[in-house]
Order: sequence, then C-alpha cells, then structure tokens
Amino acid sequence: MCRLLAYLGETVPLEDLLYASDSSFVHQSVEPRLMTLLNLGGFGAVAWDASSRRPDRPWVYRTPSLPIFDRNLRALAHKADASALLAHVRGVSYDEQETVGAQNVHPFHFPGTPVAMVMNGTLDRFGEMRFDLLRWIGPELAAHIEGTTDTEWIYALV
Repeated sequence: MCRLLAYLGETVPLEDLLYASDSSFVHQSVEPRLMTLLNLGGFGAVAWDASSRRPDRPWVYRTPSLPIFDRNLRALAHKADASALLAHVRGVSYDEQETVGAQNVHPFHFPGTPVAMVMNGTLDRFGEMRFDLLRWIGPELAAHIEGTTDTEWIYALV
C-alpha cells in the first residue's frame, strides 16, 4: 500500500511534515499493516515554498530508496521549508511484471506544468491499454513519460 502526504498551508519546516511525530510519514513507510505483502519501491516529494526565490517552481526529490535510510532527505528536511508538499512512498505488489526503479517513483511533475500527481492503487490490466492513451496525450507531454506506472500516464492525460 502506498503512503501519501499532501500539505497546503503556512510555511513549515519539511522536518515537521516528514519526521516530527511517532506517526510521521517516514515512520509509516516502514510500518504499514500489509508490509509482508509489499515491496516498497521508492520515495518522492514535490514541494513549493511561497517565500522562495521562484515560488511558482517546485523542487522535486525522487529516489528508488526508502526515506528511513535516506540521509540526504533528512538533511534537506532539516533545512528546507514548504508551503505546499506532495510526498509519496511507493508500494508495489510482489509481481514479476512490476518495474521498481527511479522512473516509476511518484510524484510526477513535468517541467513547465503547475501541478504534480501521486496515486494510491493500480488500474487493472493497465499495461494492455497504456499505449492506446497516446492519441489523447500531446507529443510535448508524451516525451516526458519515462516509466510504466498508470499514475504517470494519467498525469500526462490530466
């Protein structure tokens, strides 16, 4: 089961959002109820800071590793603030058809777009229909699709 975190409000330290409490987002990523059924496939975050030099541009952090083991994320969270955050820990089923790697880590954010997207869940038989969606996705967005997740393809549609 994926874990999602969305925040919109006053500017706060990322450390408060990701690590501060016993039920923090990072802590939840290593203690989900269905841990025996899942392979955790990465962590990502997109954040905006209203007080930054370019408040319209988010920073994006995506890694196929897990946040509990990520020293760089901890250092970033200790230093950076956010007024909007979308974070995701990817959970994938044990299945030889799954692709676990950086290209499938959420959130998805294409350059020059004002929105990002994460999703919890899987569209059944998505691999069979994925390329049929290309007729509704402009080539300028299709060129940014790197992975195989249903989320990234839906994001391109949106």
